[in-house]
Amino acid sequence: MATIPTPLSLYEDGVIDFTRPPKDVLFERFNAINGTSFNPDDFVLTQVQVAVNPLYNTQVTAMPVNTTQWSRGFDIFYTRIQLGEQMAHTAEVATVGETNLYGILDTVNAAYGIYLTEADVEDAIITFSDPADLDSNGTVVLNARSTSLFFLGTYTIPVN
Repeated sequence: MATIPTPLSLYEDGVIDFTRPPKDVLFERFNAINGTSFNPDDFVLTQVQVAVNPLYNTQVTAMPVNTTQWSRGFDIFYTRIQLGEQMAHTAEVATVGETNLYGILDTVNAAYGIYLTEADVEDAIITFSDPADLDSNGTVVLNARSTSLFFLGTYTIPVN
């Protein structure tokens, strides 16, 4: 398996579009930095591995699918970011009668300009100031899964 040791900087050469699927963005950045033109659909990514290194904190291996021209996989090293770094601005998220995070995930994504999926965050119960009134103000805790391609950490957002 070929290893490309240069760590991938998600922020190098411009702003990252976190509104798109992480695998697509990861390959776009990898291709831009390494002068390659790999198609994300030609590869599956292994589970995220935590890496302890001053230059990066994450490693995934891109393995070719059977129908591709590629015969070998390669490692991608990069730094995942804290949820709070992407969600630090105030946004309005309406719960519309929902009581858990997965029920409002599309609304959270639209409000914060991010592309979180159930694979990125654990489901959570929305805590309302008045539990009898699902339209009352409240909060929900976003806890990144250890397997999220881009995100780490925990961040609490206001709702309603």
